[in-house]
Amino acid sequence: MVIGLARGNSFDALFQLGVALAVGSIPDALPAVVTTVLSLGTVAMARKYAIIKRLSSVETLGSTSAICSDKTGTLTMNQMTVTTLVLPGASYHVTGHGYSTEGDIKRVAGEGATDLDQVLLPMVLCSDASVQEGKCVGDPNEGALVVLAIKNGVDINEIRLLITRVSRLYAVT
Repeated sequence: MVIGLARGNSFDALFQLGVALAVGSIPDALPAVVTTVLSLGTVAMARKYAIIKRLSSVETLGSTSAICSDKTGTLTMNQMTVTTLVLPGASYHVTGHGYSTEGDIKRVAGEGATDLDQVLLPMVLCSDASVQEGKCVGDPNEGALVVLAIKNGVDINEIRLLITRVSRLYAVT
């Protein structure tokens, strides 16, 4: 307790911890100690307006070492946008936002002609996503790639009818 007070911790918290550790030295009291510590943590989180409904979310957050965020709308609007396309020998800038099919693909670096359809067709064919009225139906990442193909003039519905999928592999985890 002396070390905790020297570090600036409150007396109440240290006292509760001391009692919990004393009671916890007896194996029968372990569930009571764990419940007490978890309830104190929940109260502290509730004071900061952070309440989590599922325990699995807390476990995931506890093992997180970095939280990445961006300002492109992925987190706030659940939309992804391809802004740059880099290929061997060429780089392209993509205009437009979200799942809007309005925008262009402009070469910003590299020389020679590159047929973007050879790159964009596999993106469409391996994707289950579609874009309808500015909304993505399916995975947001796949939706961004489908929008990229549409911006290049690829008719995704026609391509998917002409080239049918033979099989699909599912990842087993």
